[in-house]
Amino acid sequence: EVKPLSFADGGAWVALTARCVDANNHYAVALRGDGTIELRKVENGIATTLGSAAGSSAVGAWQALRLSAVGESLKVYLNGTLVVQATDATFAEGSVGFATSSASAEFDELLVVAP
Repeated sequence: EVKPLSFADGGAWVALTARCVDANNHYAVALRGDGTIELRKVENGIATTLGSAAGSSAVGAWQALRLSAVGESLKVYLNGTLVVQATDATFAEGSVGFATSSASAEFDELLVVAP
């Protein structure tokens, strides 16, 4: 779960990362200040959007954000609803984490499940 606390502007974001090799190589689902939900691949520090959807970035409201990474299949769920999906095989393993850019947030109840 994520609760955005502030966004400096519409491009600011809070994110959940998966298959994180390091800060420059991972997948992320970012909730932007303008309400966009983005599934991104960051490879060698360069971010590529794999898919996006309209969402909600209500400041102060808890939202259930889920990133499912099974094989090459990547799926993003917001409050239990599938909102973005893509296929990519760049990263096969790595850790999970949280990230922000020009934003602040609280994160709670991280659950990692092996498929």
